[in-house]
Amino acid sequence: MAFHDNFYIKENIIGFTGSLNELPTVYFLTDRHFGHITQQHDEPDNVGREVIDTTNGYVYGNEEIAGVGEVLCEYKHGRLIHRSRNKLILLAHMNIDAANICAQSIWRHPRIKRIWHRGRRFA
Repeated sequence: MAFHDNFYIKENIIGFTGSLNELPTVYFLTDRHFGHITQQHDEPDNVGREVIDTTNGYVYGNEEIAGVGEVLCEYKHGRLIHRSRNKLILLAHMNIDAANICAQSIWRHPRIKRIWHRGRRFA
């Protein structure tokens, strides 16, 4: 059984950050929960499925960060909880191939990120 396998499904994919050619981070959202699967990161313990959280107080969007460029920022009750390394590309603006590439993250990474087991989290 995969971690949060009822949530991390193709139908809940909203978009990705990074490049489709280089194992993108894939973002999932429902009316009640959000989370993402990181497929590639300099910190190996940050690869895998994120612990999902409720959408109560959740806001996300691309923001221009000085010296960095446009990147995805996620907030919970006004507090920054995650700043991506890249801009969020919504699947609504992509073709079916992009959705299929993103969906590969589901079977490639069935486990929780190791950082959660060690009691620390990267923003």
